[in-house]
Amino acid sequence: MSQARSLCYQRQVMPIKLKYLFNLILLLPTFFVTNGYCQTASAKPQAKAEMTDIIDIKPLEEIGLNYKFWALFSGALLLAALLITLLVYFLRKRKKIAQEKLLNRPAHEVALEGMRQLQDQKIYGPEEIKRLYFELSEVFRTYLEKRYQFPATDWTTEEIVVLLGKNYQLSFDLKKQAKAFLTNTDLVKFAELVPAEDDIHDEIQRAIKIIEGTKEIPLEA
Repeated sequence: MSQARSLCYQRQVMPIKLKYLFNLILLLPTFFVTNGYCQTASAKPQAKAEMTDIIDIKPLEEIGLNYKFWALFSGALLLAALLITLLVYFLRKRKKIAQEKLLNRPAHEVALEGMRQLQDQKIYGPEEIKRLYFELSEVFRTYLEKRYQFPATDWTTEEIVVLLGKNYQLSFDLKKQAKAFLTNTDLVKFAELVPAEDDIHDEIQRAIKIIEGTKEIPLEA
């Protein structure tokens, strides 16, 4: 009877011990996790304490104006403005003097220079030939206008020929050449006539001959 009770007791106690052992095993991870958490939490105040060693940033200092620099800068600007003003003044004065010299030049000198410049131009087609004849006519008419004091640039060829015919200082040959030049340039300008290269050269030489034959000769003092 006693042995039967002992066996029954052992059977009841053994499952209880296994149950506690099993629960203990399950609690071990919780223990380590909790212990690690506690260590981590306890480390935080130390890290916080270490950050108190950082030195605060100093406030920005106000820098005053550099009066010497701005004085030099202002002086340089004034000097540059003065130099530019003087340069513009002298350039305008030089241009004005050049224009006055050009206006005071004899009419035949200006016309002959214009004719020679046109003579040196290269032409490559009908449109350029037409443009060249417009310029030839303009130079020649401007010369007549300044030489004989009448609006030759606004008059027709017929009106100019009539006026030149009444000028007794011109020879018959010069009047004839002037009429031929004005008529031929009108044909190229308005009648779409395209002259040959040799004819263009001859026309320019005709105008030069008329200008040289009618130029004003200054009186000797």
